[in-house]
Amino acid sequence: LFAILLSDYFYFKKVTIEENLALNGDALMVWIVGVIIYYQLAPLDLPLGTTFPTMIATALLFILTKKGVRKCALKMK
Repeated sequence: LFAILLSDYFYFKKVTIEENLALNGDALMVWIVGVIIYYQLAPLDLPLGTTFPTMIATALLFILTKKGVRKCALKMK
């Protein structure tokens, strides 16, 4: 979850919370995938541990997902 928050703040420069958005479905799906990635990497003995690679993968997936959603929304208009 923290990887999504950091990428939303630092990459997309989002500093305010949308009042009409109760739940961000895209972020929720990416978070679920991040949890799955974490549990898949947990048994491995990685030099950086499990959390750091999971955060990187989750942040990249969130950035790609959010960019894809934006492109689709622009094409629909």
